Amino acid sequence: MAAQNTEFLDGIRAMMKYGVTGSMLVAAASPMLIETLAPIMASKTGVDMTIEATWQAGNSLLFNGNFSQMDLADIGFAGLFGKSGYVAMAMFDYTPQNGLTTIGFGKSEAKFATDMLIGRFNRWHLNKMDNAGIDQSVIKFFNNINSPLRNTIGTGIKQALKNEGEK
Repeated sequence: MAAQNTEFLDGIRAMMKYGVTGSMLVAAASPMLIETLAPIMASKTGVDMTIEATWQAGNSLLFNGNFSQMDLADIGFAGLFGKSGYVAMAMFDYTPQNGLTTIGFGKSEAKFATDMLIGRFNRWHLNKMDNAGIDQSVIKFFNNINSPLRNTIGTGIKQALKNEGEK
């Protein structure tokens, strides 16, 4: 995508060109960052990964008080496959605390089943709404609210399984 010339970007370029230093604005709003990262973050992949990362961070903070339980594999699969990646998301976990785990290698069948049920329910719910002829903007609105709530409930279930002695 070609960057658009705007007065804002021209001003940032001028500050950088003429040696304005120490400005948080120059560092944070560097034209290179804006012109290269904005189109990437606006893409569907970037949006899906950002949404998943936000909910992973929120759930980890809610249940652990830190980011140790963020599932980086889920974030990657969300970017690669969108909501259809729930099978891969259920099969593989990669957290900073536990590293890579899969069924039989650190991830219990109960946690796998919980992830599969949540993912499958999310897909079923979207398909039913779509088949009912509901406008796509309405479906997106409800999905943006309901999907994270279902994922948070699933994370709570998996946390309870962990607290009951599962690894």
